[in-house]
Amino acid sequence: MKSASIYKLKNGYIIHSSSKTTAGFWISDEPYFKLGNDATIEEVVNKVLLALQSSKNGIIAPIDSRGTTKEFLKLIGLKSLKELHENSVKYCSVSLINNTIIFGPSKHAEHSRNGFLYKPENESVRVPFNANFEQIGNALADAFSKCE
Repeated sequence: MKSASIYKLKNGYIIHSSSKTTAGFWISDEPYFKLGNDATIEEVVNKVLLALQSSKNGIIAPIDSRGTTKEFLKLIGLKSLKELHENSVKYCSVSLINNTIIFGPSKHAEHSRNGFLYKPENESVRVPFNANFEQIGNALADAFSKCE
């Protein structure tokens, strides 16, 4: 399985890979992309696909998660995680399983500091990995429309 994340902010998108540690949990990983609102569907989908392809399995878990968070924020150009958890932000997980891209919509947790909660699996949007940019972009837009 490959994994990535995409955030839709007021001023654009943040996309990054996610990798599974030897301890069994997932963490944000390079590459990190920040795109403006003027990004085309092709640019957004291309970065999502690059992030998925960069996902790894079996990396060593970081010892200091605060340092990792600071580095993550620096790379995406934000000052705090609070900016990612604003009510205007939408978040979708992205998975690649058996040649199918799965966009998992989310909703905001009750307390903003707790980030996002995944919506039920039946609300996920699936599209074949070999679909064209427009089809993948439409699937992503559908998933974002299900975010709360």
